Amino acid sequence: MLYLQHATDPVTWLSPELLFQAPEWLEPDERGPDVSPAMRWIPIVTAMQVAVDMLGGEAVPARHGHNFGDVAVIGWQQITGEAGLDAVAVARIQAEIESYAPILPHQE
Repeated sequence: MLYLQHATDPVTWLSPELLFQAPEWLEPDERGPDVSPAMRWIPIVTAMQVAVDMLGGEAVPARHGHNFGDVAVIGWQQITGEAGLDAVAVARIQAEIESYAPILPHQE
């Protein structure tokens, strides 16, 4: 089993507990590098913010939010190995994924 997860993926973090309990992922030693240091947990408000973020969770650059197009093929290869696919076939699959929605470059 493999999980693809970005620290800024609202789909990952939205839960009923977020309404009334501070999440571990906002603690300083657990916070992902691309989670804003200004983000704070506020009862009910943070859950509402994360719920609204889900509306645009895919409209973000690669390696952020719910945009996994840049790592989906790599993830599948971690599970299946080569699966009889050569580099050309893998590149075609990646190009097909990118044709659905352009993968914006990652900005450090």
